Amino acid sequence: MPTINVVAIAVVLASAVGCGADTAGDASGEIAITGAIYVDFHTDSPCAAADAPAELSGVTVGFRGPDGELLGEGMTGPIGFNLLDFGEGKRGWTHPGCRYFAPYSATVTRAASYEVSFRSPPPEIEGAGSWFTGVEDLQSQVISHEDFEATRFAWDFEADPSFVVGH
Repeated sequence: MPTINVVAIAVVLASAVGCGADTAGDASGEIAITGAIYVDFHTDSPCAAADAPAELSGVTVGFRGPDGELLGEGMTGPIGFNLLDFGEGKRGWTHPGCRYFAPYSATVTRAASYEVSFRSPPPEIEGAGSWFTGVEDLQSQVISHEDFEATRFAWDFEADPSFVVGH
């Protein structure tokens, strides 16, 4: 019977250590951040990844601490999309519009607060410029560690569509 008590104590101790690690964050002092940059296009066109603004992919999402030091950065990946809801102003439309997004993830050093900034990928040499400037218009933002922790370190951003379609 003493073996059962030793096993029970070991399980309780292992659980307590595991719970402590979850609430304190990564023992290395790093946190994992996830999110995406979104842009909505209210157009009566079918959605396809090929029609998404290519500039959403390859955006560097950088995080700096309160003293301006770079804590880490990530990069947006392949673009996905969801259909928007049919709503007001879309009567007679065949398609409701598209919500394009490019997810990112970053591992950063823990800090008291985080300032995010965005750097667009370099323009293509072959093109004469882009029609989509929404990423360039994203502004730096700051969040405290406590507020960020409440979101489970998820932070999404909305880019402007660069144009508006009237009907």
